[in-house]
Amino acid sequence: MSVIFTIKEESNGLWGVYRDCELLIKQLTAAAAIKDGRELARLIHGQSGEAVTVALETPYSSILLARYAKPAPMLKLVAA
Repeated sequence: MSVIFTIKEESNGLWGVYRDCELLIKQLTAAAAIKDGRELARLIHGQSGEAVTVALETPYSSILLARYAKPAPMLKLVAA
Protein backbone atom coordinates (compact mmCIF):
# COMPACT_ATOMS: atom_id res chain seq x y z
CA MET A 1 0.00 0.00 0.00
CA SER A 2 1.20 3.49 -0.77
CA VAL A 3 0.19 6.78 0.84
CA ILE A 4 -0.06 9.90 -1.32
CA PHE A 5 -0.08 13.45 0.02
CA THR A 6 -1.01 16.16 -2.46
CA ILE A 7 -0.49 19.92 -2.18
CA LYS A 8 -3.26 21.79 -4.04
CA GLU A 9 -4.23 25.43 -4.44
CA GLU A 10 -7.67 26.22 -3.05
CA SER A 11 -10.21 28.56 -4.65
CA ASN A 12 -9.20 31.40 -2.28
CA GLY A 13 -5.58 31.34 -3.50
CA LEU A 14 -4.25 29.58 -0.41
CA TRP A 15 -3.00 25.99 -0.36
CA GLY A 16 -4.12 22.75 1.27
CA VAL A 17 -2.57 19.39 2.10
CA TYR A 18 -4.63 16.34 1.08
CA ARG A 19 -4.30 12.65 1.78
CA ASP A 20 -6.01 11.01 -1.16
CA CYS A 21 -9.20 13.15 -1.42
CA GLU A 22 -9.35 14.19 2.26
CA LEU A 23 -8.31 17.76 3.11
CA LEU A 24 -6.03 17.57 6.15
CA ILE A 25 -4.68 21.13 6.48
CA LYS A 26 -6.05 24.23 4.76
CA GLN A 27 -5.40 27.95 4.29
CA LEU A 28 -1.61 27.76 4.08
CA THR A 29 0.94 29.58 1.99
CA ALA A 30 2.52 27.40 -0.70
CA ALA A 31 5.76 27.14 1.31
CA ALA A 32 3.95 26.13 4.51
CA ALA A 33 1.84 23.55 2.66
CA ILE A 34 4.95 21.98 1.12
CA LYS A 35 6.72 21.93 4.50
CA ASP A 36 3.72 20.41 6.29
CA GLY A 37 3.13 17.84 3.54
CA ARG A 38 6.72 16.65 3.67
CA GLU A 39 6.66 16.49 7.49
CA LEU A 40 3.46 14.42 7.43
CA ALA A 41 5.00 12.09 4.86
CA ARG A 42 8.14 11.55 6.97
CA LEU A 43 6.01 10.90 10.05
CA ILE A 44 3.73 8.37 8.34
CA HIS A 45 6.69 6.64 6.67
CA GLY A 46 8.58 6.48 9.96
CA GLN A 47 5.60 5.03 11.83
CA SER A 48 4.34 2.56 9.25
CA GLY A 49 7.28 1.85 6.96
CA GLU A 50 4.90 2.25 4.01
CA ALA A 51 5.87 4.02 0.81
CA VAL A 52 4.79 7.67 0.91
CA THR A 53 4.74 10.24 -1.89
CA VAL A 54 4.25 14.03 -1.76
CA ALA A 55 3.22 15.87 -4.94
CA LEU A 56 2.37 19.46 -5.81
CA GLU A 57 -0.60 19.61 -8.17
CA THR A 58 -1.14 22.50 -10.54
CA PRO A 59 -3.74 22.82 -13.29
CA TYR A 60 -1.04 21.88 -15.79
CA SER A 61 1.06 19.21 -14.11
CA SER A 62 1.99 17.32 -10.99
CA ILE A 63 5.44 17.84 -9.46
CA LEU A 64 7.00 15.18 -7.26
CA LEU A 65 8.27 16.80 -4.05
CA ALA A 66 9.24 13.77 -1.97
CA ARG A 67 9.18 9.99 -2.09
CA TYR A 68 9.84 7.75 0.88
CA ALA A 69 10.16 4.15 -0.29
CA LYS A 70 9.60 0.95 1.61
CA PRO A 71 12.85 -0.36 3.00
CA ALA A 72 14.43 -3.19 1.04
CA PRO A 73 13.86 -6.62 2.58
CA MET A 74 16.77 -7.87 4.63
CA LEU A 75 18.54 -10.91 3.22
CA LYS A 76 19.61 -13.58 5.65
CA LEU A 77 23.12 -14.82 5.06
CA VAL A 78 23.78 -18.41 5.89
CA ALA A 79 27.27 -19.53 6.79
CA ALA A 80 28.55 -22.23 4.45
